[in-house]
Amino acid sequence: MSTDPRPPEMSEEEARELLASMTPGEIRQLAPVLHAIRRWVDVQREVSSDIVTEGFANRFALTLRIFHALHDRGQVLTKKSFEFAFKEAVEADGVHSAEITHDPTFAGRDLLLDDSVAVSLKTEAAMGIKDGRITISKLMESAWTKGCKEPADFLATVPRITSHLRSYGRLFVLRVFGRLESTQEVRYDLVEIPVSILLAAEKLAVEDFGAITSACGTTATVRGEGAELYKLVFDGSDQKITVRDLRVSRCRWHASWTLT
Repeated sequence: MSTDPRPPEMSEEEARELLASMTPGEIRQLAPVLHAIRRWVDVQREVSSDIVTEGFANRFALTLRIFHALHDRGQVLTKKSFEFAFKEAVEADGVHSAEITHDPTFAGRDLLLDDSVAVSLKTEAAMGIKDGRITISKLMESAWTKGCKEPADFLATVPRITSHLRSYGRLFVLRVFGRLESTQEVRYDLVEIPVSILLAAEKLAVEDFGAITSACGTTATVRGEGAELYKLVFDGSDQKITVRDLRVSRCRWHASWTLT
């Protein structure tokens, strides 16, 4: 059990007393953050979502306001920041509990939901992000593919990937569109990828693999229900597994937050 580094929650009276005790200089330094907290954010959410309740949506919007007040206009929420933001938001209503996995060497879940559900959290924030297709740039590391030279070699490693996927109960991706610096607007979409779709990789065959690259990598086309589901990329240069071109329409959209 990890120790939560956050200070305890303040009551409204304690917050007022803290503000009253601040010097004029401290208040001036805090002014941009206070202004950002009042910034308008357009929130759209799926009302049937079991994760994004009204409390979650509002707390996550507050986190985004504060983040963009403290960072350069070209920056967006990072993977680690997303983990903490997700935990804070999911606990906002007092319905769910969440525990972050703080060990950076741990290759499994990022967060444990309600003491029982292992959750993987990913971010997708490339400038060339596709609205209708998802890319997970690093599903997992894959140093064990170094010796692979033929499609059959890569196929033999697929059980490692599916075993890793089976350790998750749920997988969420925070997709980021635009930048305040260039587009004057930034939109965050929270999408859930069904683990069952990713597990379709169990049905891969040798003929589903493409040519072997000079960096000793390859790409396999994962199919299901008579259609292409996504591409599983074995990146030989970075020794990682990537998911590419997974249709958003096959996933569950939970909410969007747009800041201008």
